[in-house]
Amino acid sequence: MKRASLALVLLLTLIVVGVSASEAFASDSLGAIVNVQKTNRALHVLAMLIGVLAGTLSVVGFAAISAWFQRATKKVDTCGVMYLHGLPGIMGGLAALFVVHGFIRLRN
Repeated sequence: MKRASLALVLLLTLIVVGVSASEAFASDSLGAIVNVQKTNRALHVLAMLIGVLAGTLSVVGFAAISAWFQRATKKVDTCGVMYLHGLPGIMGGLAALFVVHGFIRLRN
């Protein structure tokens, strides 16, 4: 367990360093890293909102949509995979389209 945790921390650290370094090389200045950090603060609130909406969709989907889904398809999602992973995943993917588009507009 400790090795897996250490590997995860190392991986995330390398990702952050890699993104920051590639940003600095792409713009030929270290000031770009500061711009990314300022933009990330705004995106944290948006990420929290998307997470809350995905959680709400998961609960509402399990409580309300499951009965309709069973009647419509004559199938039973015994593990609730569609509501726990499917619906929030689709919503997150669609939200990412708008977030990335907004992020690109902020940078330009």
